[in-house]
Amino acid sequence: MNGLLGVIGISLLLALTVDSPREACRLCECRRSPSPREEADSADAVLRVRVTRIYIDPHAWSDSLRLDFERRNQQRRLQTEVIRVWKGTLVRRVDLFSAVDRDDCGYHLEEGGEYLVYASQASNGRLVIPYCSRTRPIADAAEDLVALGSGISPRRQ
Repeated sequence: MNGLLGVIGISLLLALTVDSPREACRLCECRRSPSPREEADSADAVLRVRVTRIYIDPHAWSDSLRLDFERRNQQRRLQTEVIRVWKGTLVRRVDLFSAVDRDDCGYHLEEGGEYLVYASQASNGRLVIPYCSRTRPIADAAEDLVALGSGISPRRQ
């Protein structure tokens, strides 16, 4: 009987201290969805991009986090071709950063895909895609594209 109580006690303790997938998901839930114009005003860059390459960059975080190389502290580096610019520098290529996966509140983009990206500039100067931004595949961005207008092509510069 004592052995059974010990197992139940340890199981209960583990259940209370280990995050459940449901709790982890709540950490990444967004409270409200701002309008495209509100999101553009708060972003440092608003770009239409095509993702050309994706790779894991364990050195992308600030120096204070470099000591922890666990997957949850890595970032995905997204090399992109810039198609249109609504806000930010008129460059043809830009690297964007996001957490590795949704469990880390990362935004999932795929190689070859086109996206409307609302990015923030981190203290290290890199453009980061915040999880709760209006970033989305271009096929799902009709409302945003109407609100933002035509933008500028970096190729004209």
